[in-house]
Amino acid sequence: MTHLSILATALGSLADADPALKKAIALNEDSEIADLCREARIKIARRNLKAAVPRGLRTDVVVFCLAALETFKEVGRERTQAVAFEIASLASSGINIKDRTSRFRLLGLPGEFSALQLVVYMVVGLKKVAPRADAGIDFSREYAFALAMLPGKKGKSRSGKSR
Repeated sequence: MTHLSILATALGSLADADPALKKAIALNEDSEIADLCREARIKIARRNLKAAVPRGLRTDVVVFCLAALETFKEVGRERTQAVAFEIASLASSGINIKDRTSRFRLLGLPGEFSALQLVVYMVVGLKKVAPRADAGIDFSREYAFALAMLPGKKGKSRSGKSR
C-alpha cells in the first residue's frame, strides 16, 4: 500500500488530504515529516493535474509552478527575491534538472528540493520580482498555465464566465 493510499484511506479521499498535509507541514516546517508531507502534496497535485495539462506542457513543471506561486504568495516579495537569487547562485555552478535523485536545501525556504524544482522556483521567483530577467530556461507556457489555474486569475472565473 502506498503512502497516498494510506492517506486516502485515513482521510476518506485524497481531496481531503491537502488541508491535513498543510497543517502537518505548518507544525514543524523543517522536520522530516514536513518533507514527506510536501512530497505527498506534489504527488497528489500531479495525479489531479495529469489529465488537465495540455499536451506539450510538462505536468511536473506546472505542479512546481503552482507550488512556487503558493509559497511566494505566503512569504512575500523580499523573501521571494532572496530565494530566487539564492537558487540562481546555486544554479550558476551547474545543477542537472534531469537528476531526480539529488536533493537540495535552501537557506530561504524549508524542505528539500529536486534540481528541477529549484529551477522552477527560480523561474517563478524571477517572474515575480524581475519579470524581464532571463532565467536561462523557458518554462513560460507552464508558468502561464499555472497562473491561469489559480483562483481569481486569468481565464474563467469561478462562476464559469470568461473575464
